[in-house]
Amino acid sequence: MKPGLKTAGALALTALLGACGGGGGAESKNDTPPPMTQGELRTFSSSAYTTGLFLPYFALGYVNALITHVGDGMPEGPQPCAEGKGSRTSVYTDADHDGKISAGDSLAIDMTDCATRGLGEALNGQVRILVREVQGDLVDGFNTSGVFTLEAPDLALSANESIAGTLQVRFEQTTHDIPEDSATPDDIEEILNISQSGGDFKVRYTEDGKTYGNAISDYAAESHYLYATGTERYTALQFSSRGQSVNVGDFEQRTKLIDPLVFVHAEDGGAPGPISGRFTVETRGETITTTFSSPAAGASNVLIESSSGVRWSGSSDDGEL
Repeated sequence: MKPGLKTAGALALTALLGACGGGGGAESKNDTPPPMTQGELRTFSSSAYTTGLFLPYFALGYVNALITHVGDGMPEGPQPCAEGKGSRTSVYTDADHDGKISAGDSLAIDMTDCATRGLGEALNGQVRILVREVQGDLVDGFNTSGVFTLEAPDLALSANESIAGTLQVRFEQTTHDIPEDSATPDDIEEILNISQSGGDFKVRYTEDGKTYGNAISDYAAESHYLYATGTERYTALQFSSRGQSVNVGDFEQRTKLIDPLVFVHAEDGGAPGPISGRFTVETRGETITTTFSSPAAGASNVLIESSSGVRWSGSSDDGEL
């Protein structure tokens, strides 16, 4: 199974999008705010991009953890985390005692300084996955689906970052019209739907002794992954967020996908960033449009432009990463 969004591309593009500062813009002598600077455009675009793609990566990672735990025979007691750093203890509740993933089952994962591939180097806290619906054999089948509730009441990703919230996850694998007994992994399409419930999904971080927060609401995303080509395609992505940032101060913004974000993953799991796609961020009376294109293999170009006329462009191979 695909381990979710590949972080190499996401982190590389974050470096490209994100400005080193951002600033608050020039002072206005009247009630009309001045246009945002290039740095502020990059900050808002980067924030929307990383926030939008983090939640599917987080959710699919823990759905995979549940499937792997059952596939490994539901091991008990502390287990080592990635590269042997930290530990996790997983407790599986098999509601119908059938030894399989079924509706009503749940998995609680307690982590202590637990290193992960992409989420953080020292996770502390608990994540709980509740199984709502299952079709097929999630461990061994090709044509399967499941609906899950993912709860992270207070999960520290590091000494300076933490998250808290509840997500609803629908995961499906299908070979479409190819019979399962003759299908191979290359015939699989993987479909992921994410939404949220139970109030805001909250992100907090501390920098220079000050704590900042981001409250995410109305989140919804859908992605499709084709094993044969390594192509990942986000066909839906939208959410609102509000809070405080070290770069732009208080903010409130609305993000919406306009054209699908398309990634092509390399065999090593890396990706240069989207090869195509477009999304908007509405904030501070402006609409910021971010457009991706790929002029050559292994490169991702980005154009960020505001309704105010301010614009910025760059590339993943222009030396800024």
